[in-house]
Amino acid sequence: PSLILPFLTIRVDHFFGGVPRELDMVAVKGKAEPLQIFEPIGPDNAEFLETFQRYDKALTLYRARRFADAALIWEEIGDGPSLVMAARAHIFTQTPPQEPWDGVWVMTTK
Repeated sequence: PSLILPFLTIRVDHFFGGVPRELDMVAVKGKAEPLQIFEPIGPDNAEFLETFQRYDKALTLYRARRFADAALIWEEIGDGPSLVMAARAHIFTQTPPQEPWDGVWVMTTK
């Protein structure tokens, strides 16, 4: 998928004819500040909006530490970003992040 950063999301509808779907917040190796990443998705139609809403619900559950519930939704969606997030949620189901957790996935490789 194409990934975009927050400062570009205001132009997504103009260039892609769709909406930005927030994928995750990641801390890239060697950087202190996490990056919020987005993916431009579909034209603004019911199928894409349903996927957008379901992904967003799973992301909310994930950030609330309800990893198993989030994983189920992402697995049902089944696209690439959803399967990546489902795998992360399964990792956290087995080994929860320490408190306090800010919802950021810390990348250990570049």
